[in-house]
Amino acid sequence: MSLWSLKDLLVLDLSNNSLVGSLPPDFGNLDAITLVDLSRNRLSRSIPTTVGDLQKLIYLSLAFNELQGFIPEPLGKMISLESANLCNNILSGEIPSKGPFLNFTSQSFMGNDELCGGFLFRPCKARRRRNNVPTQVESLPATTILARISYIEIERATQGFDQCNLLGRGGFGSVYKGIFANEMVLAIKVFNLQIEGAFKSFDTECEVLRNLRHRNLTKVISSCSNMDFKALLVEYMPNGSLEQWLHSDDYYLNMIQRLDIMIDVTSALEYLRSIMHGIMLMETFTRKKPYDEMFQENLSMRNWVCNSIPATPEDIIDATLLEPQEIDFKKKLHCVSSILELALNCTAESPNERLNMKYHEDQAGISSQMM
Repeated sequence: MSLWSLKDLLVLDLSNNSLVGSLPPDFGNLDAITLVDLSRNRLSRSIPTTVGDLQKLIYLSLAFNELQGFIPEPLGKMISLESANLCNNILSGEIPSKGPFLNFTSQSFMGNDELCGGFLFRPCKARRRRNNVPTQVESLPATTILARISYIEIERATQGFDQCNLLGRGGFGSVYKGIFANEMVLAIKVFNLQIEGAFKSFDTECEVLRNLRHRNLTKVISSCSNMDFKALLVEYMPNGSLEQWLHSDDYYLNMIQRLDIMIDVTSALEYLRSIMHGIMLMETFTRKKPYDEMFQENLSMRNWVCNSIPATPEDIIDATLLEPQEIDFKKKLHCVSSILELALNCTAESPNERLNMKYHEDQAGISSQMM
């Protein structure tokens, strides 16, 4: 009787046996199998597509062999598969991005230099039409779910969440710099699940960032989510955050730099809401945070700016931007006053009175030219 005809077999563990040869198509006949471990042998050729017929399989390890070719697409349809280890083979092509592969970490595929796609692997080359005319790379659909990585990978990348890698703290957690095994550097937003609303905030950010595609928005690379730990991994911006440059004594932005940043932000925020842009303009040129202690129930940031524009704008503009003895003092004052007036229009109480983002971008460009 052939091994592959044992339809009632539940567990097959032949690891570390120096087996040679290839896996036969009959592999798919093991209807009841739940665990297969053929790791650390000398199996070669390709993984048969019939492996995808093992619909009760929970664990699959083919690691440390000499398997070649693509990862069979049917493996992405194995709804019961919870763990797969294909590392240290000679596999090539694109890592599947559907079904159970959404939850597999990069550790499942390490040591296959010709694999592409997925987290920590090189992007796959765009396919070409038969006439060799390059196809246009399409944006990922809004329903794309990002491949997740493990807590262990994140812990290693941040050196155990060491304070030296802490980039900043927010309302729902902390952001760390992480350096991964292939020297990729990412920013890792770790949610503090002890804070009320953190779970909902994580789900909301995943949904929003998954659906946003814009050249001026930081790209989300991956995520890590379980009951005890949730994190988002995004592009690392080596120059720091705008908050850091505005509110730290170790950094300084002059007038032109702030205008240039706001023009870029405007381009990105045409995707978002006008009111957010207005608040950011106020903070950038007054150096006051919207949640500063001076703003109480009777005085909002908008009211504070409104009370000084247009009569006494110099009272609220960041003092480091204006020096009365400067030759172009009046010119700068007029420029920033115009920007703050724009900010007030962005934050009007009635949405119908707020200016559209295209107008914001044009006005920011005009202010930049004034300088």
